[in-house]
Amino acid sequence: MHRLVLIATCVLLGSSWAAAQDHVLTVTDASGTVGSSATILVEYDNNSTDNMAGWSLGVCHDESMVDVSSAAHGSTTLTISGGNPPDFNQINVIPNGSPGIGPGETAGANQAVVISFLGSFTLAPGTDFEIFEVTYTLDQVGTSVVQLCGTTPGGAFPVETSMTVAGGTSIGATQIDGSLTASAAGAPYVLSFSDEVGLTATCLLDSSGGGDIAGWSIGICHDESLVNPLSATSGSTTMTSSASGGAPDFEQINVIPNGTTTGTETPGFNHAVVISLLGGVTLSPGAGYELLDLVYEEVGPAGTATIEYCNTTPGGAFPVDTILSLAGGSAVAADWEDGEIETAVFVPATFIRGDCNADGVLDLSDIVESLEYLFTGGAALPCDDACDVNDDGQIDVADAIHNADGQFFGGPPPPAPSTCGDDPTADALDCADFAACP
Repeated sequence: MHRLVLIATCVLLGSSWAAAQDHVLTVTDASGTVGSSATILVEYDNNSTDNMAGWSLGVCHDESMVDVSSAAHGSTTLTISGGNPPDFNQINVIPNGSPGIGPGETAGANQAVVISFLGSFTLAPGTDFEIFEVTYTLDQVGTSVVQLCGTTPGGAFPVETSMTVAGGTSIGATQIDGSLTASAAGAPYVLSFSDEVGLTATCLLDSSGGGDIAGWSIGICHDESLVNPLSATSGSTTMTSSASGGAPDFEQINVIPNGTTTGTETPGFNHAVVISLLGGVTLSPGAGYELLDLVYEEVGPAGTATIEYCNTTPGGAFPVDTILSLAGGSAVAADWEDGEIETAVFVPATFIRGDCNADGVLDLSDIVESLEYLFTGGAALPCDDACDVNDDGQIDVADAIHNADGQFFGGPPPPAPSTCGDDPTADALDCADFAACP
């Protein structure tokens, strides 16, 4: 790195606020895809009556997002001395991690200019002067700040950002930050589902066109008329995402069954992961990452149930958003591709009406089974149809009374089937399992 030489005949400290408003330095915005280059300009507006003899300035950036690659004089600077470059001009480029960066100093680029040693040429008042340009390599997806600063290494001291009036007075300037925005190169981030037959699916991530991923939160919704979320476990990628090849530092999986949500929230699954709470461990760009394995159960007729990523499954105080978190802390949305769950044709089991506990015998235990289910929080019934003793399409205390009347007081037996058979009556009840019937 060259030693930076600044020449000024007089430095006055404590420039006034009004003077700074007369002089404005603006960093422009730039953008590109990850891995490409982007160039910002430093523009200068002189709204005073002063002629300028020179300046020095430093430009800093977010080292976690971009790196400086080169710098050059702006179009105004190149012809500022009677159509020629200034008598003195110095540019230093300090990439991330440079050995010359001392304590309190930062990577970036800096520039020093003395237009004319003899005072023959100055920069008259005006606006939109392009005095400096800096080119960066975009390392991570997201937007980061580029700003004027006083911390880039020069010679014995970091380079200050200041303007010098003809005659030697140094003054401050209003400084306006710029930004660098990097988008994914090639295909965007894509969240999709595995192509599997049955009631399981795996949440997949393709980040091959993006940056390193530090974590994510995802919500998965479904067709409530056909399936219900049953369970979820970490996908193979998630289980080995830490530095040691194990589980991430933070992981939360929530299963939200049908009928348990209110308002605009919806049932489904959600998943939150922070790979490393201290940073430094990320998921590199790639494809086929398996984030979460899902299991559903059928609740409706045969058909194709759509599953999709969403922002409406309940988490804590707010529904869970489906977003990816990049190294450095910025968040990025992904494209979503829906998946499908194929539900089989439901074939109800044969049963014996009145045999509520499905043990093949009508006795007192069937009445007790029915009453415990209705009134004491007993276990789910194996076969709803068997407990609908009076065949009215619903299960209530009348069924227990009908069963007791038939068994102990000479009342009529339950309607068919009295041996293993199908329900002859169409109603909303089904028989999922009846152990006593083949």
